Amino acid sequence: MLVCCKFSAVWLCGLPTTRSECTRFRYCINEYDQVTRNFYRNYWNLTQIPRDIPRNATGIHLEHNQITSLSAGDFPALEHCTFLDLRYNLISTINPGSFAAVNSLVYLLLSNNKLKVVAPDIFQGLFSLFELSLQENKELSSLNNKSFSGLYSLRFLNLYDTNLTTVHSNLFVNLPRPLQLAFGPSQFKWNCTSLCWLKAEETFNTVHWRDPDPTEEELVPPAVPVCGEETGSWYNLQCSDHGLCFLASKVHFLFSYHHNLTILPPEEMSMLCPR
Repeated sequence: MLVCCKFSAVWLCGLPTTRSECTRFRYCINEYDQVTRNFYRNYWNLTQIPRDIPRNATGIHLEHNQITSLSAGDFPALEHCTFLDLRYNLISTINPGSFAAVNSLVYLLLSNNKLKVVAPDIFQGLFSLFELSLQENKELSSLNNKSFSGLYSLRFLNLYDTNLTTVHSNLFVNLPRPLQLAFGPSQFKWNCTSLCWLKAEETFNTVHWRDPDPTEEELVPPAVPVCGEETGSWYNLQCSDHGLCFLASKVHFLFSYHHNLTILPPEEMSMLCPR
């Protein structure tokens, strides 16, 4: 039986034989910080979103639980919440409308779960989302062209260490630029020739590679795709086509030249893609 001992609003959980042994076991945090308005419930074997999250919470931490799915209505109306951490759960399904009640999110961490696909429009309404992490969803093998639709403020997308081998250009075409990406290795390695469009964006400085986990103290190199077995192969990738031609049909596109944002109409973009 799991025994939890409480010390100053922090629960220490494990299988102690005496109260004095509680401190030997991992932290099972159950706390609401009144100052920072952060709600913590980690290592509690939760199978669903708790219903007692304070309405004025700005951050929710539910790491290391047993949550398997998210649905509309799981969260109460949390208009002030900007940070949601669901890492290290068992989430395999996210239904449309799951985040409707937390539509002020700026940071959404879904790393280390069991996602296989990212269905269309599941992030719909998260207009302020700045960072989305899907890192180490090792079964994630499919992304839809509308998987990230509506994320007009997204600046960092973390797809590090998933089962993806290719990502089509249409997936990113409506995301703002400049965009920071973390791809890194995949189980079957990236088909890098299918990412020539991304190589071109790298050349034009509209995408940047980023450390997959900037919270770690150890310096981690930027997570670029790995072509075959050679670690540095992305930087040697040769692409015959321009790669940016997929943008030519778009009405407007947010571009970055030396951090100056410019709108390129299709007629100017088409000059980059002679027929």
